[in-house]
Amino acid sequence: MDTVKCRLGLVIGMLLASTLFASCGPAPTPSPTAPPPATVTPAPPTSTATLVPTVPPTSTPEPTPIPGVEVVPISEFDRGIPWLALDQSAVPQVIYYGFNLRHAPFDDPLVRKAFAAAVDREALADLASSILHKAARAATTITPPEVLGRDLYGAVGIPFDPAKARDYLTQAGYPDPGTFPEVTLVLNRSGERAPGAYVRLADATVAMWKEHFGVTVKLRVMSTWGAYTQLLHNGSFDIARLGWAADYVDPSNFLRDTFRTGNNSIGFSNSSFDSLVDRAANREDPSERQRFYIRAEQILCQEEVAVIPLYHLLP
Repeated sequence: MDTVKCRLGLVIGMLLASTLFASCGPAPTPSPTAPPPATVTPAPPTSTATLVPTVPPTSTPEPTPIPGVEVVPISEFDRGIPWLALDQSAVPQVIYYGFNLRHAPFDDPLVRKAFAAAVDREALADLASSILHKAARAATTITPPEVLGRDLYGAVGIPFDPAKARDYLTQAGYPDPGTFPEVTLVLNRSGERAPGAYVRLADATVAMWKEHFGVTVKLRVMSTWGAYTQLLHNGSFDIARLGWAADYVDPSNFLRDTFRTGNNSIGFSNSSFDSLVDRAANREDPSERQRFYIRAEQILCQEEVAVIPLYHLLP
């Protein structure tokens, strides 16, 4: 009986072991799972056509307007120097004041602008016409209109503006005109057609400076032309009455011959100005030459303000 139980237990044990081993065998290899399909964003359709940006239609730029008013048509000028013939019975002239740029206070362009803006050219031209000349015309530039071919009055240069004159003087460091240094306007009486006329015009100018910004300017009248030219040559002046009459009818005579570096008594020297008048003298196209001379006038009378043009004459 015990033997039978033992065998029966052995059989049952073997059966259990067989079942256990079968359940503990290697795990079946799982079938690979395919990844979820990727979401693909379709590319935008392509075109073989080349996209060209839209460019607005362009127009030919307008030429820069020329300052002033035409007096002589460009078509009447020759293609050389001089570009017009000189009529000895009507020689173009200009009367102006020149600053001594070599020393204070007129080495400061703001001071020069102040003095220029305080001068009423219309009033001086009227006075000159009544006591000295037949038909003086107010000027803000050097070259007479009949020579340049355009009248630049009021378009180029420093116009009469007393408020602006006071502002320029303040900017220059003289808010109190009482602190302005003593200066003198010199003039000569050589060639004076009416006795005392030059002095009357100078007195009127000095009165304008006193009225409009409170600066007192003294007058010094030289008795002879020789003494006056020597004074200018030595640079012993602050402001001087000057003038020029055409040797030939071309802007080169009023600008290059008179104000190029080394050609003047006021100490004016500007490389841009020199370049302009030199280039103009070597061009043949009158239109091009005229533009160069106008730009030179802007430098001389408006930016550097080396002079105060007063009036033009055509006797």
